[in-house]
Amino acid sequence: MVSEIPLAKLPDIQSKVDGLAHGVLIPLFFAFIGFLINPYTLKNTGSFTLLIILAALSGKLAGGFIGSKVIGFDFYESLIFGTGVMPRAGVELVILTIGRELQIINQETFSSMVLMVVVSILISPICVRWAVQARQRKNG
Repeated sequence: MVSEIPLAKLPDIQSKVDGLAHGVLIPLFFAFIGFLINPYTLKNTGSFTLLIILAALSGKLAGGFIGSKVIGFDFYESLIFGTGVMPRAGVELVILTIGRELQIINQETFSSMVLMVVVSILISPICVRWAVQARQRKNG
């Protein structure tokens, strides 16, 4: 709506909103989601949770890798890109939260999926570092 106002100073407004969003609102959102996890349900969903984590990580890696190969990146650039997109999960968390509130997703599935997001955020930097080092070793 603001973008339609000819006198609006969009860069100025955006810089102020970005600071608030990234400094306060986004961390609060992630903390809120974390508080919704029931750790007791995770002990009953061990293999399901592991399967979700492996499927999500490999799917994100494959999607990023294949997509970047299609547009012309080499193998190592595609590997770096694929590992770099693994922690992207903001939309998933919103959908999970809505599904939980509408009771489409049960607590066990919700907790497993949120744990998958946490694992992907934690493991991605390690994978990116490994991919960058592999590229450096290859290019020597």
